[in-house]
Amino acid sequence: MSEETQKIAYKAYPLGFCAGVAWSIDNAKRALNDGPVTGLGNLVNNFPVVHSLEARGMTFVEDPVYIPEGARVMISAHGLSESERRLLRDKKTQIIDSTCPLVAKVHERVKRAKEIAVAEGRDWDVLYICKDLEHREPKGVIGEAPDNITPIRTEEDVKDFVPVPGKMYFIDTQTTLNTGKALAWIDRLREKIPDIRIPDLGDVCFATQNRQGALGLVLAREPQVMIAFGSRISSNTSELVKMGKAAGAEVYLVETAEEVQRGMFEGASRVAVTAGASADPMHADKFMRQLSVGGYKIEDLRFGKPEPVNFNIPPRVEDYRNT
Repeated sequence: MSEETQKIAYKAYPLGFCAGVAWSIDNAKRALNDGPVTGLGNLVNNFPVVHSLEARGMTFVEDPVYIPEGARVMISAHGLSESERRLLRDKKTQIIDSTCPLVAKVHERVKRAKEIAVAEGRDWDVLYICKDLEHREPKGVIGEAPDNITPIRTEEDVKDFVPVPGKMYFIDTQTTLNTGKALAWIDRLREKIPDIRIPDLGDVCFATQNRQGALGLVLAREPQVMIAFGSRISSNTSELVKMGKAAGAEVYLVETAEEVQRGMFEGASRVAVTAGASADPMHADKFMRQLSVGGYKIEDLRFGKPEPVNFNIPPRVEDYRNT
């Protein structure tokens, strides 16, 4: 078979569960060994995982006001604001904090921004680059200081922003943004506010950067079809889908290997496979094996340094049930 007609499937690596997602899932499984647990929001944006935890006795609610008094509560990987944490303490709950450590760093930077501004006696604002304001991660971060955080969600927000003279400005970002866009917006905001305080590379986490970087290598091979594993509510996965469409590939978003239909890739000589940071990599691997059996040559295209597969630290637990 000539190189021109050979069927090739490109695997964008790394793909699937990041360390924070794997850590949160493990935390939930261990907590369930000690009794019922209520999750605040989806623990991770992966419906099969959430359903499997429900089958083991975990329940999920979207708002802290619905948490029962004295419950054992797990904060999702996406984090929670301090005001919502206070509500959980008032309800005499046990709080099992499964916030991804990289998301927790963003919360801490917001708190640190306030400390710096107060110490210098200046008014302050955090320009927070994010996407969907209903996503739990932005809601939690903005909830830390709602009067001092300005969401930056669109090109128009960047273009129309006018700094207030004398105010101290900081930048933080949602961890799952498109890396290139986030850095471009940061540069444009820095032109308006030369002394703005900015974390290195914004706050886009290494897992997001690596999955986007790996997919970029794959898309350079001009695949006709891209199969992306992940949830439609996953911010991380949605950026991968956008990249595939922008590159001209026909993109299919699925959660499991069983959802992939032959008609999605039949006739394509070049197929790209990726998976968001909240997707179980076993589904991508299973599909790759199916492609191999079907005559596709498999090529792994790797990007970045090896990632940790799990943070391997205990979650912080605060127990107010007997206080």
